[in-house]
Amino acid sequence: MQRVTKIVAAVASTCMLAVLGDALVYQFAIVHPVDAEVRNVLAQSDPEDRDPPPPIRRAVLAEFGNDASRIRIQVARDLELRLSAGRLRNLDREMHEMLVAFACKRYTVEQLTGTRVALAYDGVDHGMNRFSLRLFEKPLHELSDDEAAKVVAYYWGPSYMAKYPDIWQARSNRIRTTMDADMHVPVAR
Repeated sequence: MQRVTKIVAAVASTCMLAVLGDALVYQFAIVHPVDAEVRNVLAQSDPEDRDPPPPIRRAVLAEFGNDASRIRIQVARDLELRLSAGRLRNLDREMHEMLVAFACKRYTVEQLTGTRVALAYDGVDHGMNRFSLRLFEKPLHELSDDEAAKVVAYYWGPSYMAKYPDIWQARSNRIRTTMDADMHVPVAR
């Protein structure tokens, strides 16, 4: 009987150590790099991108249907590409992306929105403010709701939108319609 008790205790201890080990690996292999990369992105980004004005926030939220989990997934995809730098195979990348998305759950919608705006890449520059300056010759905080919707719509697929301006306009109109419908939703600053 004592032998069975010792074996059960050893198995239980091993399982507990395995869970603790997994938690530590997750913390140091995923959470810390994600936090460091988010801090790095936000530190290097334009202040307009880091803390987007209300029209851009509303447009980003409208693009994702006011669903924080969809914003989190997009930010995780952007971060995963930066963190892995293409070194992972497809299955590994998908698993890494899921872990990064899980690590991003700790961020508020406002933090995720700012990170999304700062990570946006249009084929030339990172950040929506630079694109806004090229497109409208004014910074994000001076954009109207229509212009904000147009800027955000472009990032659904920059190379695609550049080729098909009618699709870009249709996506912009959909975002603008959603923004109008969600005007009652407060935008935290």
